[in-house]
Amino acid sequence: GIAADATAGTFVAGSTTRVNTTGDAITHIASAARSWTFGWKAPATPGLAEIYTAVNNTNGDRLETGDQYSFHGADPAATVCTPIRLYANPVGCVATGDSCPDGYGNYSVLGGASVPSVGNTAFKLEAFGLPPSAPLLMMLSVGTNLGGFDMAPLGAPGCVLRTTLQIQLQAATSAGDAKRAEGSFIAPLGIPNQPALKGFAFTVQMGAIDANSTRAFPLLVTNGLEVTIQ
Repeated sequence: GIAADATAGTFVAGSTTRVNTTGDAITHIASAARSWTFGWKAPATPGLAEIYTAVNNTNGDRLETGDQYSFHGADPAATVCTPIRLYANPVGCVATGDSCPDGYGNYSVLGGASVPSVGNTAFKLEAFGLPPSAPLLMMLSVGTNLGGFDMAPLGAPGCVLRTTLQIQLQAATSAGDAKRAEGSFIAPLGIPNQPALKGFAFTVQMGAIDANSTRAFPLLVTNGLEVTIQ
């Protein structure tokens, strides 16, 4: 059987699953099933959402002896799963492309915490699911629809640059557990109260060094984020 819960948003049951009354948890219909389908609806409030999953493997003797729980993540001995991270973006922020996985198979997310409107001095970018305590590069370019460059020729296949690197800022991710990809980075980008900025657009992306990478060039990148000031 399977069980999952979400910190934000609501599950949508599929043909083999059912949800609780509040929609933040889901489980199987038939315990003997081997596959499960469901959807997820993003919350109205922008921000990070994490989905935690566990699978119960049974031997069919109707006793607990021999049964085992498996938790999502890179560590088979873990008793707490690594969350699947999603980000609900506001109007004016559009995710583009995908992140590339770290050496443990975790994917990062980048999003905008509020509407990037004129005068929103509290606007900020948030990246989660990164290698902890790692060098980070914030990359920003003017404009959107910039295409992508797969860094395979540089030794990082599957990691696609979504900016032209016009502006680069160096920083570091927060501390945490590497196997659980607990590194994060928050970049305040307050928007002045200047009406002329309305409609200005840029694309941003984060890159971090992954000490556990199997790639020759150990840089992983988040999804790109196209931001248009409202």
